[in-house]
Amino acid sequence: MRNRFDDMLDALDVELIKMGALCENAISNAIRAIMEDETFEKNVADTEREIDQKEREIEDMCMRMLLMQQPVATDLREVSSALKMISDMERIGDQALDIAEMAKFLRKGDSRLEDLEKMADATTNMVTKSIDSFVKNDLEIARDVMKHDDDVDSLFLQIKTEVIEMIGNGSAILAQTGLLYRRRIADFPMDANWNRMFTAGIERIEGAKVAIDGKFYSCGNTISGMDTALWAIADILDIAAAEKVARGMGYQWNENADEDIYC
Repeated sequence: MRNRFDDMLDALDVELIKMGALCENAISNAIRAIMEDETFEKNVADTEREIDQKEREIEDMCMRMLLMQQPVATDLREVSSALKMISDMERIGDQALDIAEMAKFLRKGDSRLEDLEKMADATTNMVTKSIDSFVKNDLEIARDVMKHDDDVDSLFLQIKTEVIEMIGNGSAILAQTGLLYRRRIADFPMDANWNRMFTAGIERIEGAKVAIDGKFYSCGNTISGMDTALWAIADILDIAAAEKVARGMGYQWNENADEDIYC
């Protein structure tokens, strides 16, 4: 009986490794869709379906082990941990697809996207080592994964800051092109570059956190840059997508604050 259960645990480990490899592939193709060609989105969608199928297969294996072998103590913890792991890995597949679907809205070859590639590499490494630590029951590998989580958090904060700055200074850049002629934008008094580049024919809306004029989105200060980005996502996709992004970043976004928006 014990040998049978050990064989089932070994088979479970193999399937977890396979699911982890699928997650790594999904992350890799999601970033390639952003950095190279959005056609990689199809690869991510196919892989995401494989991940879903693998989750169902492993879940079925675990349920059979629980019902037939009735494990206790350490054995029970191992099976229940595997069930939690596959749920987390399934979400990785979903999120990779969400990222890939954004590829069509991003300009390829932008050097500012390089940090995203670094973040994806670090995340892929974490997935690999997480499963490795579980299969080998290696606490040192697990600790190493926890250290890398801090690296990913740092990259996230860095990218978020860069995005906010890009949005906050976007009006000054666009003013030089003439694209803002006869457009309304949120006044950004803290931006000295904007004040220097201001040209006739541009209407600045004082006090507005976010101003939307056609396809042009602007914000009244750097902090409002995040609100501007979320409104752009809401208009391009939908409110639900913007709310999902806000929750993922832990950002308190009030889409009903109409008094802060000038359209």
